[in-house]
Amino acid sequence: MQTSRTIPRVSKCRLCGTRIEWEPIIKPNGKPFEIEVTICDSCEEVRNLGSEDQTSAIAERKSAFQATLPMAFRETDRKRLPSVLIQAIGDYRYSDRGLAFIGKSGAGKTRAMMLLMEGLAGEGKSVAWMTSTDLSYLSADQFSNDPQEKHEARERLKRLRTVKVAFIDDLGKGRLTDRVEAELFDIIDTRTREGLPTFWTSNSSGRDLFAMFSPDRAEALMRRIGKDFTKIISL
Repeated sequence: MQTSRTIPRVSKCRLCGTRIEWEPIIKPNGKPFEIEVTICDSCEEVRNLGSEDQTSAIAERKSAFQATLPMAFRETDRKRLPSVLIQAIGDYRYSDRGLAFIGKSGAGKTRAMMLLMEGLAGEGKSVAWMTSTDLSYLSADQFSNDPQEKHEARERLKRLRTVKVAFIDDLGKGRLTDRVEAELFDIIDTRTREGLPTFWTSNSSGRDLFAMFSPDRAEALMRRIGKDFTKIISL
């Protein structure tokens, strides 16, 4: 009788790089029979489709993501974006490391990141994004006396913790109360422990962000959103 009561194995999808957990099959004699899983469910689903269906599935995923965007970000001319950002999103391959853009307002950071999010959504990755200001409001709303408002806030924050791809825009721009900082730390820490990449943009330098955080969380937060787990591009 087969059983899967074994230590999970971990590998990466050879097509998109996402982290895969799988378990070997136990033979009747008690020995594990290991066939490494090298393709994630999302890529396997698309691979099994015909070429026309693959193109359609990718287009539908991108369209669904675009529907979540403000109108101003639904049309972006790549030629108008800095070449360093275009190269960064073109080179990115899904893994446990995220990507961050730091620079002045109007430099194209958000537009470039949205293009990357759209591409990852097209690969079948679950994507959630919000602004730093959204995070501030939701951190307060999850304790609202309005049941619907509380539920919606908690669901959005939960999704940001668990999706394959999470993007926080304008990090450091929203009001950083202790409650907001605690929520941000929990989101980032959870994703780091689960091997899920976090993407972010900011008008503030790493030094300025460090100064915004409280002394007891600053170092730990910066390590989790910094170079240990994120490729940072400064404009």
